[in-house]
Amino acid sequence: PGMNTFDRMSKVAKEILKFGKDGEDRLLSLVEGEDLLLALHAAGCIYDVDPARCKRALVRIMKKDRGFFGRGARLQLEMQKHGIDRMVKKYFHRLPEKGGPPRPLS
Repeated sequence: PGMNTFDRMSKVAKEILKFGKDGEDRLLSLVEGEDLLLALHAAGCIYDVDPARCKRALVRIMKKDRGFFGRGARLQLEMQKHGIDRMVKKYFHRLPEKGGPPRPLS
C-alpha cells in the first residue's frame, strides 16, 4: 500500500508541476513542511526540480527523526547520490539464496 500511495503522489506531483512556478513553489513548501511523511515523499517526487532544497529538507528530516522517517530520508539521499542499481546490490545481497527473506513471526 505504501508504494501505491507513493506512485500516486508522484503522478499528482507531475500534474502540479505543469502549473509552472506556482505549482513548483507549492510542492517545495510541502517538502519543507512539518509533516515528515509528506515531506519525505514530496522530496523524492520533485528532487530533480530543486535538488539543493530537497537535500536540505531530507537532512532536516534525518536530524529531526532517528527512526522510520530519518532512515527513509537517508535512503532517499543515498539513492539520489548513487542510483537505484547500487542500492539494490547493497541492500539485497544479504538475502538468503533459497527461499527469499525470512518470514516474520506473527
